[in-house]
Amino acid sequence: MITFLRKFTLSVFLVFLSALQFPLSSETREEYRSLPDKGSIASLISIHDTFISTFWEKHHPILEKAYPTLQFIRPEELHITLMAIGPWEWDHLDTLKKYALVYPKEINSPLVIYYMGKNKEWLTLELEKVPQEWAKRVMHNKKHLVALSLTKAATFDHEFRPHISLVKATSSQSINLLSEVESYLREHFPKENVQLSENELKMRTVFWLASPERPSTYANYIPLDEWLEIYRPLYERASE
Repeated sequence: MITFLRKFTLSVFLVFLSALQFPLSSETREEYRSLPDKGSIASLISIHDTFISTFWEKHHPILEKAYPTLQFIRPEELHITLMAIGPWEWDHLDTLKKYALVYPKEINSPLVIYYMGKNKEWLTLELEKVPQEWAKRVMHNKKHLVALSLTKAATFDHEFRPHISLVKATSSQSINLLSEVESYLREHFPKENVQLSENELKMRTVFWLASPERPSTYANYIPLDEWLEIYRPLYERASE
């Protein structure tokens, strides 16, 4: 998911870390302890490299230019949210992986345009046909994590509506513009089912971080595994 340049930058960074043979000063250790804000974690199914992201790569620049007051999700960040966990701790990762990375045996569903949010400020593509066993498991596992105090209950936990967020109106003045984007999608978006096999879903079901400390080249979200590659060595050295 990351470009060659990002991979190269990451490799150079990790080589630099491994070359640090001298002991860290107390000042440096303190800096490392206060280092990364780990951000908020969410489990999701990435929709990158599908017909949906291909469409969005072509059309979202057109829409972004036409509606600069709206906030558009980048093509590489398109996803189906499973659970918004929030702040997280290192010691809880194994438990979170067990209960939050939940995917069905397959997805084969039409997509329908759907407005979400308290003020209907999000324009999304909702999966029309959802395996009920999967939906029940997501809600059950979320309740379990709430009981373990690893996340907080949310107002929408009583219902699982898998969807792909595309555009957000960031002010009351721009909400009316969403209907124009909707009209554009109805005219141009391909009438195809989103189809993902169990193996594809297994690879695509991951944790992403929102608003963590990260290299400036990264977008708003960063896959957890990539973030751990960069920052976990710093945490481990600080705890030595």
